[in-house]
Amino acid sequence: MKNHKIIHLYFKRNNINFINNNHILLLSKYIDLLLDWNKKIRLTSSSSTRNIMKHILDSLQLLKLDFVSQCETILDIGTGAGFPGIILNIITNKKVSLIESNSKKCLFLKIIKSNLNLKNLSIYNERAEKLAHNIELREKFDIVVSRALSNFIAAMELCAPFSKIGGYIIYYLSDKIKDYIEKNFDKIKIFGLNDYSFFQYYILNNKYFLFNVKKICKTPDKYPRNYNKIKKNII
Repeated sequence: MKNHKIIHLYFKRNNINFINNNHILLLSKYIDLLLDWNKKIRLTSSSSTRNIMKHILDSLQLLKLDFVSQCETILDIGTGAGFPGIILNIITNKKVSLIESNSKKCLFLKIIKSNLNLKNLSIYNERAEKLAHNIELREKFDIVVSRALSNFIAAMELCAPFSKIGGYIIYYLSDKIKDYIEKNFDKIKIFGLNDYSFFQYYILNNKYFLFNVKKICKTPDKYPRNYNKIKKNII
């Protein structure tokens, strides 16, 4: 019950009004499992329900973008403990796929899927740059999201191949790198991307942005490169 009250409080304070009682129940179970497993393996730096709620609120901002309601498939690259992918799967009926290269984190995600009886959820324990060349996954998703990848251009190289033509890539960012993205946007057009915008939001008085960009043409087959090459030679 303690989790339920905190979840309700945070949603009310942040004007999240599309949540029902079943969502609250599942989120509460998720938080309990995350806090328990976080003692065994480091899934997140958050060690309380209140801190985890910040990540949940952050994850849900994506649903405020107008085009998301029309999309059916979402891929979350580098999902870690399941932000935002698990949260989006709990709240929506969309088909969500998660990519996480860490096997221990993937085990946690599978436990969550089983214990919460989550449907339309696929989990891939592999590196994104390898899966991006898999014909069954390449250019198959309406939305590709990255909350964990720190380098913007590297994130676009990894995300773009998974997006359908006409699909979107969503990248979580702080106010600090918005200017960097605007100055370097032309560099990511090589991946078939164009037509971008920013969505601004606040969590506990801190300002954040969602960068969203549309894929307008096929990503060249050579992308993404091996991650070591990406790190050594950012386009």
